[in-house]
Amino acid sequence: MANITNVLLTPGTVLTTSPVVYYTSPVATSTLLKKLTISNTTATPATAQIYLVPSAGSPVAANNILPTTTVGALSTLEVYVAENQMIPTGGTLQASAGTAAALTIFASGIQILN
Repeated sequence: MANITNVLLTPGTVLTTSPVVYYTSPVATSTLLKKLTISNTTATPATAQIYLVPSAGSPVAANNILPTTTVGALSTLEVYVAENQMIPTGGTLQASAGTAAALTIFASGIQILN
């Protein structure tokens, strides 16, 4: 029987202007994304990009699940396209913002021991 654990993948982390790893699926574990939210707490719209990168991969167009998308000033974007996406062992959730210190990422999911 599979060992399943609900986890907070990314607890309110500010996005940088270059793609950065915000979560890595552990050894012998697959991670099912359940919720991904981007929050903009500034008075100016800002853009975000989200990548689901395979193990030993890089953030490129082929794994960009949220191409440059604007998050309105003082608003939140629910990234529905990320829901129920699987991150395999060693795979990463990466993201970037068009404006430094404008956006915050939150993600939760389920880790499934392989």
